[in-house]
This record gives sequence, C-alpha cells and structure tokens, in this order.
Amino acid sequence: MTQDSGCRRHEGQEIIAKCSLCGEAICSSCRKQFGYFCSEGCRNASRSTVDPKAKQELQESIEKSFRVARLVKRVLALVLLLALIVAAYFVWDTFFSSAGTVAWQSKLSFPPGEYTVLDKTDGRLVLRAGTSVLTVDLKTWQTVSSSELKELAGAKKCFDCGAAGFVFVAGEKLLLISREGKLLWQVKIPGELQSVSASGNCAIVSTVPPRKKQDDDEDFDPNKKREWPRSTITMFKLQDGNIGWQRQFGDAEGVESIACGVERFAYCHYKGDQNGYKYALKCADLKNGSDLWQIGLEGGGASWGPAFLGNALVFMNKQHLCAVSADGKSKLWTLPVDSFWLSPESIQAHGELLLVDLSKSFVCIDLKAQKVLWQKTPDIEVDSFTCADGRIFMNGYAENKNTSEMLEKVKLPPAFEQLQDQDGLKTGIGSMEKIIKRESVLLCMDARTGKDLWRVAKMPGVVTAEGKNLVLAGDTALTSKLNMMSLTAATKGEMVFKQLNPENGKTLFSKSSLLGLSGPYLIAGGKLIGLEYDREIGKMPEEAIVGRTTGINYTGLAGVTLK
Repeated sequence: MTQDSGCRRHEGQEIIAKCSLCGEAICSSCRKQFGYFCSEGCRNASRSTVDPKAKQELQESIEKSFRVARLVKRVLALVLLLALIVAAYFVWDTFFSSAGTVAWQSKLSFPPGEYTVLDKTDGRLVLRAGTSVLTVDLKTWQTVSSSELKELAGAKKCFDCGAAGFVFVAGEKLLLISREGKLLWQVKIPGELQSVSASGNCAIVSTVPPRKKQDDDEDFDPNKKREWPRSTITMFKLQDGNIGWQRQFGDAEGVESIACGVERFAYCHYKGDQNGYKYALKCADLKNGSDLWQIGLEGGGASWGPAFLGNALVFMNKQHLCAVSADGKSKLWTLPVDSFWLSPESIQAHGELLLVDLSKSFVCIDLKAQKVLWQKTPDIEVDSFTCADGRIFMNGYAENKNTSEMLEKVKLPPAFEQLQDQDGLKTGIGSMEKIIKRESVLLCMDARTGKDLWRVAKMPGVVTAEGKNLVLAGDTALTSKLNMMSLTAATKGEMVFKQLNPENGKTLFSKSSLLGLSGPYLIAGGKLIGLEYDREIGKMPEEAIVGRTTGINYTGLAGVTLK
C-alpha cells in the first residue's frame, strides 16, 4: 500500500494501514506497538467502546468453532473405529471364520452308489451309506443312532415311496426300508430282474426265468431253435410285501422299463417275430395290471423314461422328448433332442417346473399347465445345473475372448501346420488349445422367464442350491487348466468351497481344504454334506467327482459349514 506522506510518529516509515478507530495512517512500527491503532489512547478507547452484543456474538462464534472441532474429531474417530472393525471382520472372516471349514465327519467305508438320504427334516437327517444307517441331530450334529443293516449290502437302485419309505433292490431281493432306517420287509424277486419301479403303495417288478448254462450254449447253436424267456410283471403291496397280482407275457415278448404312478403304471413293451421287434408304450391299471391304452414307438423303443411327471407321461423316442396325458388321449408337447440319450441329471423336476438340458438348448416346462414356458440356447457349455427359490443356476464353460484373441496372434511353427494327425497329436494339441481358451462361468436365470439375472466368471465346480443357499464345490486336481490338459491328475490339488449370494452372485466366502468331498451334495442344517474320499495322488479323485465309480471306496461322510 502506498501513501502520499510517511508516518507522523515514525519519520521515514512506510504507511501500511489506517487506525481502526480514528483512521490515521500507521506504519509497521505503530502496528508492533499498538496493533492496528495509531496510539495507546485509540487502542484503549476501542476497548471501552466494544458493543456487548458483538462481544457476545464473538464469544458464541468461538465456542461454536470449538464445538465443530470436537464434532469433527469424534466423526474422524468413529470413521477410524468403523474402518478398524471392517478390517478386523475381514481378518476374522478370512482366517478365523468357521464358514468353509469341516464341521462334521463320520468315518465309514462303503462302495460307490450305495448312498441314500432316507429322511431330512428341520431337526434330523437320516443317511444310508452301504450297510450303515445314521441318524444325525441337525442342531448339535451329534449322531443320535447308528445301526447296521446287512440286507442293504449291494443295494444301489432305490425308489422314494413317500411316507411308506424306500424300496431297494439288493441282489435277488426287494426291500422296504422306513424313513427311520428300519427294515420293514424283504421278499425274493421271482426270477431274473429286467426292470423295477415303485410308488406310494406298490412296487412293480418285471422278470424273466433265470438263464441256465445250456441256454447260453444254445445262443451259439444256429441249428437249434431257441425258446425265448417269457417276461412276468409282479405287483408287490408296500403294506406287507405280499403279491397283489402277476401277469405273464408270451414268447419273445417282454418289458424294457417301468414307471409307477398313483393309479396307473406305464411300461415300454416289445414283441419279436420273424420281421424283427415292435415297440409300444403301454399304460396299465395298478389294481389288476390290465392294459388301458398304448401308443406305438418307432426305432428301438424309449431311450429315456417313461416317467410320470405332473399329469403327464414323459418319454424319449427317436431323439424326441414327448409328453402325453396320463389317460393317453392327447399329446401334450414334443421337443427335439440334440443327442441320442439323456442322462438322469439332464431332466430335473423342481416343484411345478421341469428343466431339461437338450444338449444344445435348454427348456423349462410348466408341469401343471403342461406347456413350454421358454426355450433358449445358453451361451455357455452347461456342466451342471440346479434350481432353487425361483432361480436356475448353471455352471459351465464359456470362451474367454481375451485369451482367444491372444492365441490367434501366436503363429505355430510351419512343421506343426504340416503335421498329419498321427497318434492324435494334432487333435490333442487342439483340445488343449480349447481348454486354454475357455473359462468357467456360473450363470443365474429367472426360472419362469429364462431371463439372465447375473453371471460370474472363474467359478469352477459342482453347483448346489437350496433356499437361500448357493454353493460351489470344486477340486483343483480336476478344474485347473493344467490338470484338465493331463490324462490323469498331475497334482494333488485341493477342494475349493464357495458360497455366493443367490440374488447377485457376490461371494460370501471362499475356502480351500485338503478334504476330498464329492457329490451327490446335500444342504442340511447349515452344512454342505458330501461323500469323503482320499485325495492322495494315485487314489483317482477324479473318479469320485465325475461319477466313474470303478475301484473307488469312500472313507465316510463329511459336512462343511455355510454362512
């Protein structure tokens, strides 16, 4: 700041301001002595003329500033505390949470296929593994009872008959086991078993007379006329195991498969003559075994089914999945199938919905209305799927575009391009390239509309869902790309358990374990239950996962804690 003349009291000093009271010019020396006043008198006068109201407002302003400062400190302290709590929860959830850890084990030795969930309620779980029957309290996870039923040895085929219990086929015998795991009755099957099915009040068994050695020799004697064994259908009452009725077929006539309904049963019938075999799907009365209606089948009969689903009878014939009404009067729907057969896992009934993986497309059918709700081709290669709480969860593989683009830029040596497919070398390398290009994907869809809701990448394993629980269980000895390109498991690997939020696919926890656990999986009492096996290299853990059961013996049952 500049002035026309210097300070009146300090000659030669530059003017820097004016007195706050009288307005006279002041210099830096004045400011040091009196502040922003020209003299002691002005400074004292200013103090005596301060407005009390202004002084009070100033004091309140100062106090308010202190309060704001204290509030800011408290907010910062609270934010810091919350951050520490979140960090502590993350550390606890990652390293100390029980989610994903083994919470229950029962050491048993049993062959593949001999595992059945006999009962599951809010309070208890009854399991059959081999000849052992366990009852487990779902609150305490203590074994309430354990018993041995030697009659169950070798029993793999079973039918859930509701309140009546389970019908098992064990060698030459038919057994009825209660949901508590008690043997109610056993009967000898009258002949060599062809097919069997059971419902809520009876079991239907198709048999032929036992073959003798001379019968086998006659098969190779072109000059000797052979008499074909006659098939017999027998109905056993579940109430006491007694025979209700029997029906015998003629020469070169028999039954391939049977399905029991409530009042009727269906069977795939064949009859041979000099021109070959003719096949038909027949429906009969459960009370007396008499036929009610039939429809002809082309080709080799029914390659899947028959099965009563809702008010329809469903079967597969000549690469078409068909449904007719239970009275045989109307055809309900027909779907072309992109393969010659369907696995049991390809067709799943969930309440009123029937989900079918047709190899190249996926379809959802309303079993009550018996109409197709939607059909679409998923953009993933479906490995497994399930349905819970109105959502379909598909686990499979999709092409990783980034990896594909990267591989396309890499040119192989000319020698490889000129290779002929010797010993499958080029084909094998092509298969490896396909594995490298793809990544695992979990896809969620609305069950009734087929609309995609969310998808998450890098989610290998078998998907299991029930209610609000969604779990993936995978063995890295199988799911890692290195091992997928190997003929056998190259590393011991480990199990990875992941639980996700079914509404958005967010991971709730992901834990690794050296436990070997394969399906069929079951969610009960906040645990994922599975079949335990030895994960040591050389014990073929892949056999236990993918269902090839040769030479595998399970070591027990185990449960992993869920959130």
